[in-house]
Amino acid sequence: MIYLKYWINYPIFRYSVWIYFYYRFFGFWYTFARSFLRWGSSSNSIQPPAFLIVIPSTLLGVLGSVLAGKIGYIIKALKMVFSGSVVNPEKTKEEILEIANKARKEGILSLESSIDEIKDPLIKRGVELMVLGMDEESIVSILEAELTKEEEELKIGVEYWKTCSETSPTMGLTGAVFGLMHALTQLNDPNKFS
Repeated sequence: MIYLKYWINYPIFRYSVWIYFYYRFFGFWYTFARSFLRWGSSSNSIQPPAFLIVIPSTLLGVLGSVLAGKIGYIIKALKMVFSGSVVNPEKTKEEILEIANKARKEGILSLESSIDEIKDPLIKRGVELMVLGMDEESIVSILEAELTKEEEELKIGVEYWKTCSETSPTMGLTGAVFGLMHALTQLNDPNKFS
């Protein structure tokens, strides 16, 4: 079973998020620069009321679909996408082999001194449970339960951002209507259009 935490850290997922981000980012700046070069000002492209309608309305409107106690999962999912931490299978394998060799040579209780050095929280939790003397089946069931919980938490965050991306065009249309209304109020003065 592929867990969401590790799936989010796969490069293809991270690259697709960054491609979308850069597409939006550079699209915005292209429009801004084009407006500035054409009219000598960027005030035609930037309408603070439209921005204030689209962004907060989208974020807060979709936030209504999330339970109050689960709002932290939204930020957690966003941090995971934009953080530089990627699961490196080779490094994880080396860390597990190092722990196994130490346990084989010096005994399981010798791992207690090196628990703080373990970076992966799942491996760290597994070693803590081994040092406590729990049996293999209990350790596996506890770790699977923790992974399932984390996967469910991240799914809540991912669903929130997915819903935001689906809702923002509708809010964008609302912002466009307000922009059109603003433009129509300026029809009385033709000098503002030249």
